[in-house]
Amino acid sequence: MHAGQHLLFGFPYPSPPLLVATLGLPLGDVRLGAVVLHLLASLALYVTANDGRGALLSCLYLLSPGAFWTARTGWTELIGASLLALLVCALYRNSRVSAVLLGLIASSKQYFAFFVPLSFLLAPAAKTLKGGRRKITVLFSSTGFLVFSPFSLWAPPAFLNSVVVLQFNQPWRSDSFSLLVWWGENVTEVPALLISVLPLSVALCVSLLLGLKAPKTPWSFSASLGIAMCSMVLLSKQAFANYYSFDAAAVLIAAILYRKSDLLLEDSVSR
Repeated sequence: MHAGQHLLFGFPYPSPPLLVATLGLPLGDVRLGAVVLHLLASLALYVTANDGRGALLSCLYLLSPGAFWTARTGWTELIGASLLALLVCALYRNSRVSAVLLGLIASSKQYFAFFVPLSFLLAPAAKTLKGGRRKITVLFSSTGFLVFSPFSLWAPPAFLNSVVVLQFNQPWRSDSFSLLVWWGENVTEVPALLISVLPLSVALCVSLLLGLKAPKTPWSFSASLGIAMCSMVLLSKQAFANYYSFDAAAVLIAAILYRKSDLLLEDSVSR
């Protein structure tokens, strides 16, 4: 992990959080890029909320202690939550920007690859977007490629080591708020293979189950993402407040933008 005072890895995330951080440079602090994005997401949630309850909850989202904490400490989960909020709002406005936002979210964290089955929930909303499904798919794919490729092609071995290999080499943290860590510390030692495979397998299974069974609506996608990620974090060797803050934010976004009419429409279509 380090040799003396020198780290043996580079930026440990894909590029979108780094790009957002650069927006804070003119303001004097890279953390302010995430703060600005959070403010924009809060405003979008307030404007898109379907009723007074949703508008009130959007104020809770804006002033959430978790948002202040992740902003102050510089964790990237605040960026992911803001992009998710903007994505769901864009979907309800039938904007093609949602394809760009989905591409940014998908390429912002390594573990989002295990939540791909949740994309089933966005299929009905994608059909109504301007440009058709083919153009939306191209826009989504090109966004992910454009933000991902410059860094991966710049130094492929270094990128692979920092973004992928490093994640599996992270040490066991006995201070993690995780069922897996509790079991390993208090019951019996957890095999190394299980430590790596279990959380990702559970995340994939929960995502597949929710992708097939949850309501196919934008707000349901947000809630399902929060639930699926929470299932992964609960069984991870590293589970801290920044991860849980994203889970809580995803569920809160769903509560803000919940529409009963979505369920009635889906029920009538299924009949």
